Amino acid sequence: MIVNIVLWLILAALVALFAWLASRAWRSSRALVKWPGVVLSGLLTLVFGLVTVVAGIGLYKLYVPVRLPVPAVAITGTSEQIQRGAHLADTVCSGCHSANGALPLSGGAKDMSDEIGLPLGTIIAPNLTPGGALKNWSDGEIMRAIRQTVDPKDRVLLMPAKSLQHLSDEDVQAIVAYLRSQPAVQNQIPPVNPSLLMAVFVGSGLFDISPAQIPQPVVAPPAGPTVEYGKYIVSYYGCRDCHGDNLTGGKPPSPTGPNLTVIVPNWTKDNFFQTIRTGTDPTGHTLNSEMPWKDIGRMDDVELEAVYQYLHSLAPVVASK
Repeated sequence: MIVNIVLWLILAALVALFAWLASRAWRSSRALVKWPGVVLSGLLTLVFGLVTVVAGIGLYKLYVPVRLPVPAVAITGTSEQIQRGAHLADTVCSGCHSANGALPLSGGAKDMSDEIGLPLGTIIAPNLTPGGALKNWSDGEIMRAIRQTVDPKDRVLLMPAKSLQHLSDEDVQAIVAYLRSQPAVQNQIPPVNPSLLMAVFVGSGLFDISPAQIPQPVVAPPAGPTVEYGKYIVSYYGCRDCHGDNLTGGKPPSPTGPNLTVIVPNWTKDNFFQTIRTGTDPTGHTLNSEMPWKDIGRMDDVELEAVYQYLHSLAPVVASK
C-alpha cells in the first residue's frame, strides 16, 4: 500500500510540474516557445491529471474499509452440508484456489498478472484450508468473503467472482462447512499486493470490485433438470462474465465468449454434455483454454441438464454489429 501511495504522490507531483511548465510557457513572449510549450505541457498535465484522479479513486476503493454486516451464523457442518459444499468447491472454486485444479483448496499457483500479461501486482488465490488464514475467521466472515468479497478487516478482496453473490444461503453455508472440513495444508501463498496499474483499472471501472448488497435471504429453486435451476446455476457460476449479460457474447476487456443463445439451441443434450466434458464441440472445435470446461464438466448430470434446459429456453439473439 505504501509503495502505491508514494507512486501516486509522484504522479500528483508530475501534474503540478507540467501545469507549472504550461503556465511558464504561456507567459513567454517568444511564440516558438509559448505555443509548443503550452500545447505539450498542457496535454501532459491533462493526461497525468486524469491518470492521477483515476488511480486515486482506485486506491480509495482498494484500501478504504467497507462496512458490511457479518452474517450471524454458526454452521453445524452436517455430512450433507459438507458433501454439497465439496461439490460446489470442486466445480466453482478449485480452478483458482488449487494449483492442480482439484480439492483441497490449498491455494493457486497462477498469478493474475502473469495470466493477463500486465503488471497488476501479486494476485494469487489464497489457501482456503484450515492451514491458511480462514482458521481464524468466523463462519459469517467467510460467508461475507464468498458472496461480497470483503475480508474480516473490511477490506475488499481482489476476487474476480462477483457472481457468487447469487449463491443461496444454503449453498454458501455448505461451502463454509466444507472449507472447515478440509485437511489443513501448510502452503504459504504471497499476500495479495495490487500495483498502481491495478488501482487505475479499479478506478476506471475496468475491474469492478464493489461489494454486492445482499439485503435479504437468497433461496435457490429446487434442484432438478429444470429451466429455473439452470438459471440459478448460470447466475452463480459466472457465465455472464465472459458470455455477456444476456449470454449473447462477451466484450473486451473480459474474455469474449461466444453467443450462447445462438450456439447451444442447435445442440442436442448429448452434444452439450460431450462439449462440456471433453472440451470439443460437435463440429470438432476445441474450446478456448480460458473456458473452464473441466470445472463445469464436474457438475453432475442433473446440473448440466438444468443448464442445458435454461440455455435452450432463451430466445436466440443476434448481437448487432
